[in-house]
Amino acid sequence: MLIFTALGLDPTKGLSVGVLRRIRELSWSLLGLLILGRFQLPGGLRKRPAAAPPAPLPAE
Repeated sequence: MLIFTALGLDPTKGLSVGVLRRIRELSWSLLGLLILGRFQLPGGLRKRPAAAPPAPLPAE
């Protein structure tokens, strides 16, 4: 808004431009997250079964 005022423009337009820039940034971020989620391996968030405990050593 300060730059718009310094240039002799309406400060409300400056605020509008700032809000629109944030909305655009948020939109691109959400799109990126959707694409990232789409290309993840299936079952990537599921818990994997625990590995079996090691076999005991033979008694001597």
